[in-house]
Amino acid sequence: MIHRVAGQSPAFAGAVAAAGLVFTSGLVSPAVLTGSPRTLAEQAADVFEVLGHTLAEHGCLLGDVVALTAFLAPDAKPTAWNTAFATAFPVDPPARTTVTCGFVVAGVSVEISAIAARTETA
Repeated sequence: MIHRVAGQSPAFAGAVAAAGLVFTSGLVSPAVLTGSPRTLAEQAADVFEVLGHTLAEHGCLLGDVVALTAFLAPDAKPTAWNTAFATAFPVDPPARTTVTCGFVVAGVSVEISAIAARTETA
């Protein structure tokens, strides 16, 4: 069975669950979407909170994330991103890919997408 939850835009699902896995769409800081300026560290904290809520709708936790892709603005400080990532995943972090790119929405410094595995205890 395939299950979808609403995303940050009506144009796409926030996440889709199938075959025991949960795939999120790209997630950004909700504050930036409303025009509030945020540092990379603040945006990362926001986006990990959104990720946690999105996963919870599928019965998962941050600890269930097995792979994460991060997109950083070209001027983003990798050390700030690494610190935020380590805070969100202090033990047994998921596989990770990080790339730099431009964004359609002004002010976005970080966007993430993740894959989580549903566990029997989740």
